[in-house]
Amino acid sequence: MSSSPQYTSLEEIDEIYATLNNTFRSGKTKSIEFRKDQLLKLSYMFRDNALRFVDTLKEDIGRPNLETLFADAQGPVREALWAYENVDTWIQPEPLEPHPTEGVFNPVVQKVPKGVGLLIGAFNYPLFNFRALPGAIAAGCPVIIKPSEMLPSTSALFAELFQKYLDPSAYRVVLGGIPETTKTCLSPDFVVVLEKDNEAFMTALLKAYKDFYGTGNPRDSVTLLKTGRGFERVNDLLKRTKGKIVAGGDIDAEAKYIAPTIITNVDWDDALMEDEIFGPILPVLTVPDYEFALEKVQRLSEPLCGYSFHKEPTWAAYSMFYISLNDTRPINKSGLVRDSFLTGSWTENDIILPHGSVTTPQVGVGASGMGRGFKGKTSFMEFTHLRPCYVVPDLDVAAGMHVRYPPYTDENYNIIKTAFMPEIDIPRPAGI
Repeated sequence: MSSSPQYTSLEEIDEIYATLNNTFRSGKTKSIEFRKDQLLKLSYMFRDNALRFVDTLKEDIGRPNLETLFADAQGPVREALWAYENVDTWIQPEPLEPHPTEGVFNPVVQKVPKGVGLLIGAFNYPLFNFRALPGAIAAGCPVIIKPSEMLPSTSALFAELFQKYLDPSAYRVVLGGIPETTKTCLSPDFVVVLEKDNEAFMTALLKAYKDFYGTGNPRDSVTLLKTGRGFERVNDLLKRTKGKIVAGGDIDAEAKYIAPTIITNVDWDDALMEDEIFGPILPVLTVPDYEFALEKVQRLSEPLCGYSFHKEPTWAAYSMFYISLNDTRPINKSGLVRDSFLTGSWTENDIILPHGSVTTPQVGVGASGMGRGFKGKTSFMEFTHLRPCYVVPDLDVAAGMHVRYPPYTDENYNIIKTAFMPEIDIPRPAGI
């Protein structure tokens, strides 16, 4: 798989889209039997070839085998099976509770596929990112997927397997240097520590670092920054930071390797705080009190994930926060730091595990993403149009609505005023 895949030309992309659009218009992908058949084949595709994806990601970005198997390869199998087992329920129309004056309309929401979908893959979670695919198939949508061009072996494997396992008139892979427009980041970008807790925190952090990597080179447990621009960007951050490296810091430019690195004495205007790091660097910032930390973090853009590690249910922390386990005083009016920030998701006492769930959405907000997100039923809903449907079965009822038609008489005006303008039997608020 070491050879680079042949890129898809723009003319071919037009032809592929036309094919998939014609398939959609034919109604083929809307059949529940077709959807379930393709979902089952997709689950077998990922299950049969999990170890091949382990190998290609090792080749493309040097990712450790265990990391790929745990964080990437098994998720799509469970996702496809979950959609297969639940799509019969997901597609059912949902009756709406009508307003008392509108019961004759029998309103329901019908779930219809939106059309041809496009999934653009990120290089750092190439299989995790395509966990939206089962939802798209379950919704009845044909799909084009574009794996990252930064992963040539993995992209070539996608193209090979799609052609072998899935219906090519409905699901296709395009390859090429289309600008990356999707990214995922689940790791904390920085840690904030109360000054009084900093010594204890750093002792525990450095012990954990030693437990993970020993005193030798942790290279076997770290994914490489194989893309030139990625390595140079992170390496530049290490050169520009004014903080102090207390663990890691080793660099091998030829191998595109940067060791997991912990940096202390970092200020809020440091180079490491300019944007998401997307690399194995963990800055540690100290603050005098909670209020100072809240004021600083509230000025930052909305992160994809928020994380809290604690033993007390009365408070929580923010994505990148360390809160003293011995201090559980209320932090804001609600008593929860979590409620002081807008984040895509929130997890307490772990980072990676909840993101493997097939029942909870993976979703950003503001600067970190838009839409309903993906995974499980959320993916299905993202590719589904909720179409309101109304049925007025009694023509006599419709005929009784003649007052809405010309001529606009005073009599009809008074009927509408009496019959349709609701009375408010709730006490009027003060001041109006």
